[in-house]
Amino acid sequence: MRWGEGARFHTLSAWRHNGAVTAQIILVRHAESASNLARRWQGRGESDLSATGVNQVAAVTPRLKEIAPDLLVSSPLERTKVTASAIGVPEIDDRFVEIDLGKWEGLGFDEVVEEHGDELQAIVTDLDQPFGATGESTNDVIDRVYGAIGDLVDRVGSGGTAVVVTHGGVIDAIVRHLVPGNTRVFGQVDNTSLTSLWVHEHWMGIHRFNDVGHLGLHPKAVEEAVAEGEPVLALVRHGQTRANTEYRWQGQECWGLDEIGEEQADALGRFYASSFDSVYTSPLDRAMSTAARLTTDPVVVDDLMEMNMGEWEGMTADDIRARDPDLFAAIFEREEDLPRGQTGETWESVGERLLGVLRRIKTPGGVITAAVSHGAAIRALITALAEPDEFTQPRLASPQNTSVSHLVLGSRGPQFASYGMAPHLDTMLSGQLGRS
Repeated sequence: MRWGEGARFHTLSAWRHNGAVTAQIILVRHAESASNLARRWQGRGESDLSATGVNQVAAVTPRLKEIAPDLLVSSPLERTKVTASAIGVPEIDDRFVEIDLGKWEGLGFDEVVEEHGDELQAIVTDLDQPFGATGESTNDVIDRVYGAIGDLVDRVGSGGTAVVVTHGGVIDAIVRHLVPGNTRVFGQVDNTSLTSLWVHEHWMGIHRFNDVGHLGLHPKAVEEAVAEGEPVLALVRHGQTRANTEYRWQGQECWGLDEIGEEQADALGRFYASSFDSVYTSPLDRAMSTAARLTTDPVVVDDLMEMNMGEWEGMTADDIRARDPDLFAAIFEREEDLPRGQTGETWESVGERLLGVLRRIKTPGGVITAAVSHGAAIRALITALAEPDEFTQPRLASPQNTSVSHLVLGSRGPQFASYGMAPHLDTMLSGQLGRS
């Protein structure tokens, strides 16, 4: 069976694949248009790029050229074709066109909020609710885009990369499907941002979300939050360890940074140290060493620790599957949230532990506070914030070592403005596809 056939998205966990990536699909939102600038819902209407949009194309072009994708694809709308054509002649795929907004097409953002606020809110939790009464639903978009992604994966093959220049609504639909729940925990993507999907044989997950490293260190929502006096928490994953490269589940064992991890932490410090008002850290060695690059006086918070893997700590997935096949299958195939390694933590308990951290630590408004933590801990927090009706792990690849995920703690509730952003690692990432 081809990858794109069958149910919308397969649900086998990434743990089963020891981090090996079959393909990478990089979704790029088009550059800013005149309608974006005027704060209008443009949908499938045409709109020229703004002056800022032209500058954004110039900024993202070197980055996309460095990626050197095996395939370059664009939505049929002019704003996406112009953005994509800066690096080559794109194939046009109508399935990546923007959402049909129905009666909201061309209306101002504020007008829709004031006159159709209830419908707009319903769309957040009901993925079958149409936009603008007569338009598409989120699930309609997912259905057409899923097949297109499957076709790209089949074409680029193992280790291949496709760049797709598309729209904010399309990217939003994919993200909302991969991170389900009653609360929206990922914000809107910025113009020319990169959102990358890692695709395995039977699994797809978000590797990066709203990466705007070519435009600056922080997404637009972070800059706006700081300007408006709202708090922002930057969740930083520790630098690489030998356990990461060997795909060992290190859990709460104390592994130090390896040589590459030290270089990653140094690069993090050079780029970000002056951005953070204060720094909290997990007490584990790998987190403490990373935090030391950001401040001379990090505050240790025990509950920022990684998930306790019980008797599985230090083992590889293959070792665990051989030792405890029934428990492994229950957790990672049937998605039963059981204690890892017999005596470890559940996914839900880790999420609740991290929610407790959010309630206790000081995150002053108008500045960015950093918290150095771990891959599973950060993902478990996202699950807890999403408040799904039943247990589900979000389809998120572990964030890149020393990457930054910006969580805006604003009036609309906690919302991630980015996930796995690592502009400081751009020169180090060549040839590291699949390493987590």
